[in-house]
Amino acid sequence: MLIDLAPTLFTNMPRWSTHPDLTIVNYARSSGRDGYFLQTLVLPEHVGCHIDAPAHCHRLMHEHTNDTFPPDCVTGPANQLDVCGRDRPRASS
Repeated sequence: MLIDLAPTLFTNMPRWSTHPDLTIVNYARSSGRDGYFLQTLVLPEHVGCHIDAPAHCHRLMHEHTNDTFPPDCVTGPANQLDVCGRDRPRASS
């Protein structure tokens, strides 16, 4: 079974703090004006679930971008962790 880890995309979603926010232009094209509806996404690399290719991290591996790897190289076993409540302060005793 494959499980897609990608979250729903939305403006102001968690991202790398120094990178730009995800932007959704809701009416880049509208049915009334253009004859069809189209949204435009401005999607920085560090928004949502992503992988960093060697080209992103190592200056001598610029040819090793994500599109040069087969899709199955990022699949494998996974564990589910329940972190509900981890951001809440613990009650003092």
